[in-house]
Amino acid sequence: MKQRSKFAAIFNRLAKQFAAKLAWRYPQLYLNLLIKLVLRRSPYFKLIEECRVLDQVPKASSATIPARPKGRGRKILYVIHWYELSGAELFALHYMKYAKQLGHICFCISTVPSMNGEKSAFKKYCQEALIFNDVGGSIQFQEFVADFIEKNHIDTIHIHHSALMYAALPKLRKQFPGLWVIDTTHIVEYLSGGFPQLSAIYSPHIDIHNVASKGLMQAQRQMFKQEYGQEIDIRKFVLTYTSSLTDAVLDESWNEEQSLKVITFYGRLALQKQPSIFIETIERLVERNSELSVEAHIYGEGELRDGLITRISKSIFIDRILFKGRCDNKQKIFKDTSILFLPSLNEGLSFTSFEAVIHNRLVVSSDVGDQCELLSDECLIPFNQDFIEEAVARLANFLNDRQAYLRALNKCRDKLETIRRNEISFEVIERLYS
Repeated sequence: MKQRSKFAAIFNRLAKQFAAKLAWRYPQLYLNLLIKLVLRRSPYFKLIEECRVLDQVPKASSATIPARPKGRGRKILYVIHWYELSGAELFALHYMKYAKQLGHICFCISTVPSMNGEKSAFKKYCQEALIFNDVGGSIQFQEFVADFIEKNHIDTIHIHHSALMYAALPKLRKQFPGLWVIDTTHIVEYLSGGFPQLSAIYSPHIDIHNVASKGLMQAQRQMFKQEYGQEIDIRKFVLTYTSSLTDAVLDESWNEEQSLKVITFYGRLALQKQPSIFIETIERLVERNSELSVEAHIYGEGELRDGLITRISKSIFIDRILFKGRCDNKQKIFKDTSILFLPSLNEGLSFTSFEAVIHNRLVVSSDVGDQCELLSDECLIPFNQDFIEEAVARLANFLNDRQAYLRALNKCRDKLETIRRNEISFEVIERLYS
């Protein structure tokens, strides 16, 4: 089994390397193949589109949480992907912060090998922050986590993207019948369904499903129906948007129009985020709109960093495309930004989109995942073979027409006000854990 996993890992790595080379050299061909070979064959891509009829989604909030005996000082075990601060882990960290302030005791275990560069951030709120690094060791993990639960008198488990923890649930619920289980999901993966699919399969062993968008709630209910012939009880869902993760405060002076237009890419340098499509779009935009004073700023780090630097060095617009590397000063990033452009292959509901709108900046995004819950129609570009051309047209329109820019931004801000009624809060945390 381990030998097979090793070969699978090698194959996946080689496939990613080939895809990255194709994306840098022939972005339009890469895009065409991606749509033909991945998206059109993915049942989950179609499922996401079908689940975006938001008016059909029943309302879910903290008020629907099933009853649990009240208690203070819960001992909560968070089981996470890794100690990095991407969206899911940042959300988990936020829950830990609230839980600790309410008097609960937090523990954390990561289940996927990584550099674990942000472990210190988790140790700030957790009595213990451990790493389980036995890749593919499902049985070993079950024994490890059962021993940990018994030794530390854990009464609550909160899962944030851990396949090993889902697999351990049936046995653990029998071994510890009083255990309270919550899971949080963010994004449906096109090939496998990802963690929402696992959440749906293991739903009979989970007390509360915490989701980051309405569309995701509907998707999990449909996945469960495909598996068991009926939908998950709506009372098991708690909707909490990630918009509360930012501490940004709007500066009204940012309403002034900038003389230099800056289109920003901010995120992981990975195939999912498609920095190659970003650069191709910018080059076409600059070539066709020579009268525009425009620059592209790219912020982030990841496995495509070297490829990105090489690609920029070969661009005829090298003076217009600036790689800024990692930057944690969101105030500076968005103050310099005119439009945040997200050409992602897939998103849940992007945290970066929330940050931009809260900072009074427009977002232009691929129309994927549940981006439509925050962004207006004008800001969403269908993800098809014409994506790059349509993105060039939309960006040029917003940069040339200030009124169109403001109309679209105001629609997004109106949506944000509605979204903020379902943010993480002390009230939600108390009802989840107490």
